[in-house]
Amino acid sequence: MHDVKQKVLIPFSEFVTTANDQITITKYPRSIQNKLNKNYYPNVIVTDMSWALINSVLTAFKSCSISDYLNLVFEKLFINEKINIEEKIKTKIYLCRKDSSSSSFL
Repeated sequence: MHDVKQKVLIPFSEFVTTANDQITITKYPRSIQNKLNKNYYPNVIVTDMSWALINSVLTAFKSCSISDYLNLVFEKLFINEKINIEEKIKTKIYLCRKDSSSSSFL
């Protein structure tokens, strides 16, 4: 969550698991979404570069697979730049490196 007045980012949720597969990880963001509102989509989700975690976030909050997402981005970049990705995908995913010095948009 973003506290605009204090200019601070506050984690809404964090979890730890020893299972690093997409099925197990997806339970956590889906549980969060169910507790908030089934139609709620956060504006931004920050994650590390774990393939399973990226897939879980896409599945839980964007209701698409990684291949659907990549196809949509490819279509926008190389076929039809007028496609409005923001209409179809509500949540931005930011990837953070371990050193926390930079992040990149997925």
